[in-house]
Parts: sequence; structure tokens; C-alpha cells
Amino acid sequence: PQDLLSRSGQVPRNKIQQTIKTAETVANSPELASKLGQIPEANLKTTVAAISRLTDQEKQKLDMKLVAKAAANEDVASYGKKLQNHITTTAVSKAEQHMRARKRSEFKHWMNKDSGMGQGFLQYDPERYEVFAKIVDKGVSILANHRSADRTNSGATVRKDHNLAAEALFQIVAGKLDPYSNRKHGPKRGTGTRCSGTCTQTTVQAKDQKLAPTAEVLVVVDAETLRSGEHSGTVCETENGTPVATESLERHLCNSVYRKVVLDKSSVPINVGRRYRTATDAQWSAIKSMYSTCAFDGCETRIGWCQPHHIQYWRNKGNTDLDNLVPLCSEHHHLVHEGGWKIALLPDRRLKVFDTESKLVSVTETPIRGPAKLDSG
Repeated sequence: PQDLLSRSGQVPRNKIQQTIKTAETVANSPELASKLGQIPEANLKTTVAAISRLTDQEKQKLDMKLVAKAAANEDVASYGKKLQNHITTTAVSKAEQHMRARKRSEFKHWMNKDSGMGQGFLQYDPERYEVFAKIVDKGVSILANHRSADRTNSGATVRKDHNLAAEALFQIVAGKLDPYSNRKHGPKRGTGTRCSGTCTQTTVQAKDQKLAPTAEVLVVVDAETLRSGEHSGTVCETENGTPVATESLERHLCNSVYRKVVLDKSSVPINVGRRYRTATDAQWSAIKSMYSTCAFDGCETRIGWCQPHHIQYWRNKGNTDLDNLVPLCSEHHHLVHEGGWKIALLPDRRLKVFDTESKLVSVTETPIRGPAKLDSG
């Protein structure tokens, strides 16, 4: 039936395979079956994908009653990370998951005859994906800056989006764009990005610059984990929230591709400097240790496509320190500057957003890195 439906064009093969895999997973888990009508489709898909990668012995270690309850009740945006953490703490280590992920890494591409578009599928283990994403994000920033300069007189806005990312990736692969060609040995620490009222991106040279690797990946880790090893409240992940095996942390830091930011018990960065009048790499790293996306409520634009924004503009005597900086995507950056919207950062880093009539539109939650755990309550 699978081949028949696929060949007839009625149902895509991957959709058929996903349906079969879901049916098998639910049939083998009475706990999931009992909650089936209550579980959002996205959470069910996440659950099936995660469980299907485990051995039978590892599946038996999972608390499926807890997993089923969480799948039904947890927010779609946070469920996947919490489920992965549960699997790590009960069934299989991060190190073992990493080894399996490397074996699943692949790149496929083909020409879609229906759309006339070349298409591709790429998946990497988390470590190599972060390096790949960093290089592409850097290319996106370069293209956006160049196009913004070209359109200065027209007033047109250049958005960092998937179309620009596709162009950046093509130019990098084709050898037309070197993300770090403006520096002989890669980016230098101590450089920064300034938002001085107009928020034009500017690179500033610092006196004590040191050579850094071509693609630097930020790892956020709590101080207790560094001192004593993994514990119940361990935080060890990239700026985008991808878990990093604590067993591999020192290896990452030695290979000069990964850079760490250490958090105290309140999830506040404790080893990042604030010496410069512009947002330095150190301050930007601190911001990325707290945020993985644009600071606006509900915006999912990745942190690598955002810019540091001064709440109180530099020209209005606003300081360049962490309690006056938030990451904003291009759309919301323009909304604040050209659009006339106002934002206010509270001491706990909740962000208040006001429209042009000073009406309160939203208040975000405090951005906190912490262990992602399924709710057993």
C-alpha cells in the first residue's frame, strides 16, 4: 500500500513513512495512546522522531507517562528541548547522542520537476551545524550591509531572511563571497557593532585585539558545571539553545572554534567585559548567552540575524552596557527607529513594547537559560 500510494502521487512517500512510524510508536505506548487526542500535532511528531532513534532498551528507561503528559500540556516551542533533556538524563548520554547524530549527517539535492527549482536537504550533528550556521549568518550580514549601503538614498529596507540566506550560501559555495575576507586571519575579538541612534552597523577596532577562529560558536555554561561537573541544574548549550555534551566541552574550547560565556546562579554572565563605548564582541556574546532570538515578544528571528540595540540612544547619553542593550531583528529594529514604537527594559530584562500612541502592546518574559525539564506536576 505504501508503494502504491506513493507511485500514484496521492500521498508523498515521506508523509506515508511518518504516518506509519507514528502509528507504530503509539501502538507500543499505551501512555501516548491515552493522550492522543490532546497532543498537538507538532509535539506528537517531535515525540515520535525522538523515540524512534532509541534502542528498545533505551525506550524502556523513559518515563512514558511523564512524556505523554508533557506532550499534551507543554508549549510547542519548548517541548522538544525538554524532551531531549529527559532522554539525556534517563536513557542515553549527550556524548552517545552526538556520535549517533554524526552518523545521521547527510546532504542530498535534486531538481524538482514540478516547481522547476533545485532543492536540497541537509542535516548535521549539532556541533558542525552551529559552525555551518555561523558562516552562513556572517555571509547574510555582509550581503545585508552591502545592499543597505546601495539603497541608502532610496530608503528601501534590506531584511535578513531565508532568501538572503540562500544567496549568501550560494555565493560562499561558489567562491564569490568569503565571510571573513576583510581580515587576514579571521575575525578579531574586541570588535563591536554600534547602534548610535540610526543604528548603522559599524566595526570598531579595540586596542587589545586577539586573533579568533574563522567561525566562532558561543557556548553558554554555568559556573558550577565548570567547577564540579554536570548537576541537576546544568546549563551547557550553544547560543541558539543546542545542547552541548559536558564531556566534550573542554575539547570544544581547545579547538578554538568554540568560546564560552559563564553564568552565575541567576543566569547572569560573569566573565564578559564592558570596556568599550560600542557593543563589543564580549557584550554581544553576553547578550547571546541570554537570548536565542529577537527580544520582541513572539519573534523567532534567530539571534545571528539580529543587531544589538540601545534602549536609550547613545546620542541621548545612553550607555553601552548590558542593561541598555537588547537584540532586535531588522523588522523590529526599523519599527523602533523609523516606526516610532518605544521599548523599555526592566531590571529583570522583561521588555515592554509600546506602539506609536504609547499604548502597551506586550511584556516579554525574563530570558533565562536553565535546565529544560518536563513538568511532572
